[in-house]
Amino acid sequence: MTELTGVNFTFKAVNPVSFYFSKVRSGVPRGFAVVMTILHFLPRFQNEPEISANFKMLTGKEPTTLKAFILREREKIMNAQNAY
Repeated sequence: MTELTGVNFTFKAVNPVSFYFSKVRSGVPRGFAVVMTILHFLPRFQNEPEISANFKMLTGKEPTTLKAFILREREKIMNAQNAY
């Protein structure tokens, strides 16, 4: 995204325990914070899923590549980044 938009995007991995407590501090009920934490972090420990042909089968169209999506939505992405 950085290369295509000129905006420096970074990713900071969040510790699951910190994530949980930040949700609780923000008012999320503890049980729901547990569910959010599991849903947020569980995919990191699973294998990458196979890419299916379902989109093309359902729509008759080729799926958009990430690069094409970023280029198409570049202005919105840059505006959203500027909001922070």
